[in-house]
Amino acid sequence: MKYIRFFGFLAIGAVMVVSQDTSTAPHLDASQVENLSQAMFDEYWDLTLQLYPEKATILGDERFGDRLSSYSLQAYEKIKVMLNEFLERANQLLSETEEGSETQTNLGLFVTNIRKKLDYIMSGSHLFPVSKMYTPEMSLRKLLRYTKLNNAQQYWNLIARYRAIPTQIDEQIELFREGIRTNYTLSDRSMFTSSINLEQNVTDSPFYKPFLNITNVNSTDETDELQQNATDAIINHLIPAFKKLDDFLKEEYSLHVRPGIGVGSLPNGREFYIHSLSYHLTDTNVTPEEIHQVGLQEVQRITEEMNEVIKSLGYNMTQKEFSDQLRRNESQYFTTEAKALETYREVLEHEITPKLLQLFKFIPDKKLTVEKVPKELSAGPMAYYSMPSPDNSTPGTFWLDTTNLGNVPKYDVVTLAMHEGVPGHHFQYSYIMEQKNVPDFRKYDVHSSAFGEGWALYAEYLGYELGLYEDPYMRYGHLSYEIFRACRMVVDTGIHVLGWSRQQAIDYMVYNSAHSLDSIEREVDRYITWPGQACAYKYGELKIKEMRKKAESVMGPEFDIKEFHDIILRNNGPLELVAKQVDRYIATTARYGTTLDSIQLD
Repeated sequence: MKYIRFFGFLAIGAVMVVSQDTSTAPHLDASQVENLSQAMFDEYWDLTLQLYPEKATILGDERFGDRLSSYSLQAYEKIKVMLNEFLERANQLLSETEEGSETQTNLGLFVTNIRKKLDYIMSGSHLFPVSKMYTPEMSLRKLLRYTKLNNAQQYWNLIARYRAIPTQIDEQIELFREGIRTNYTLSDRSMFTSSINLEQNVTDSPFYKPFLNITNVNSTDETDELQQNATDAIINHLIPAFKKLDDFLKEEYSLHVRPGIGVGSLPNGREFYIHSLSYHLTDTNVTPEEIHQVGLQEVQRITEEMNEVIKSLGYNMTQKEFSDQLRRNESQYFTTEAKALETYREVLEHEITPKLLQLFKFIPDKKLTVEKVPKELSAGPMAYYSMPSPDNSTPGTFWLDTTNLGNVPKYDVVTLAMHEGVPGHHFQYSYIMEQKNVPDFRKYDVHSSAFGEGWALYAEYLGYELGLYEDPYMRYGHLSYEIFRACRMVVDTGIHVLGWSRQQAIDYMVYNSAHSLDSIEREVDRYITWPGQACAYKYGELKIKEMRKKAESVMGPEFDIKEFHDIILRNNGPLELVAKQVDRYIATTARYGTTLDSIQLD
């Protein structure tokens, strides 16, 4: 399987070696550069789907439905070779592009994306292949949501994937052992155990569920054969592999976890954290200390706004006293899971969505559902989003953990719905999916935490312009979530650079927000596990607000909020790219007094 997976590298590598000497090559015209670039993007994307078959399945490409990604050290070495070859080709083409052209934008983004992937491997980040944030079980259950089972072959492909899990787990253990060898290990707060119940009847397993009611096969005999093979794959491959990983983490890896909770306790820990910040913020110039200071300033500013809301409600309390009272006020919490989920669905459908055309050109045609996080996976985030499949066979999903209703206050509903749903993550992913003539790598491979999470936090802010925070408790809920993101900047840098303890981080979050203790403890463990990512929310939101303020200031009455949002959402990627496109919009509109389609990238 591995040989087939990487055969494309060997072939493409030979082509690249032949084409590397361009010293005597004639200059290319714009159409040639565009055509060669698009061919390279297509080539890269096809290899990416071969490398990551799970991604292919999620995007509706079924060519590799019987395979799983390789985590072996050899695989990563081959990936580095591939990425470096693409980087060289892209840089050669980039030197031939016209300034300001769409091709230049695509190539520039391609180069940035490739460099990020190389930096990720070179930093040693790949030596943390799984954690409590993203376990193999979570990954497989997510994959099942997107797996199409319309014929016998697709069922056999799924069984083949189950049987490939032991190899993938062995490769993940190999990476963990390399981390032990090089002293790059996780904290003990990042450890996990599988939620698989070894005593459970196999037919009750979530991994057997797809085989309970098999359809679209030729005969009862084939149905029986599929079910027997699925049972064998789960009992003799899947469960033993998960148990092997559990045993390894408990008996071997736990003896080598890093000495402190922060990556600052690793060799070259500060450099590792700076890399992590750069990866998530796509900004190589900002320092941890600067991020920490921005967080402190935002906490102070938002606290003042929270105090104003408290006064408007007639209370003579500090922000902490009022937040503590809210935590104890049972009327501010849902009494059933069903009511919580129903409320979120109603708010999204009837309160938020009907108002979106006030601020956006159109509403993307992708379905959104709200579902509860399965109980056995409730150790993860309180809420998160999974994107729709391009063909709409799987809807975008806002996942809400309702296991502990003390973590689901009513005053958070509007803010969280706007963040995970519309116009937040669901809007953002759906918008870029519907763009025409945009390379697939831009739609599905470019990841910028600062853009994605920054947009979702900015989307929460738009609730003021849509009149959704008229209720002072909803307004306080929004501010509590906003200060929570500002606290993340303080706590994340505190843990990984300034030597904060876990309890110090928890106490700071409890003091400054209205979130429950349980949710805060889970959040702090997330920051310990995922250095730098938590800083992306506030950082990205502030950058988007800066872009908007600049556009409004320069353009005056010519500023069009719908046009501005369209430009932001169409340019999914690093904030530096987005800022350049906003500047083009400002310059073009200010010069001609109208918004011009010529500045669009699609």
